[in-house]
Amino acid sequence: MSELACGGCFTMLVYNRGATNIRCPHCGRVNSTRSANQIGHLSCGHCRTTLAYPSGASTVGCPTCRCVNPVRVQQLWWLCTACTIGCSAPDGSGGES
Repeated sequence: MSELACGGCFTMLVYNRGATNIRCPHCGRVNSTRSANQIGHLSCGHCRTTLAYPSGASTVGCPTCRCVNPVRVQQLWWLCTACTIGCSAPDGSGGES
């Protein structure tokens, strides 16, 4: 089994490895599984929501808490003075825009 984020609504979809396309049950978009290996996943540093991002992205915004998360091989975090957890914004703004 593999998974990918729907290109229409970003719902996580699970599919059998042999499939070439998968239709999202939520929005109806047909997603190609060939690009699934170009999608990365990380947990939001603020609320731990699982986030999906395309290959080459430098940051990914969390739709739940609006924290901007850096995408790096080695995550560098600051201790946020506003919320006392790891955030991507060293000024204590929580990474919110």
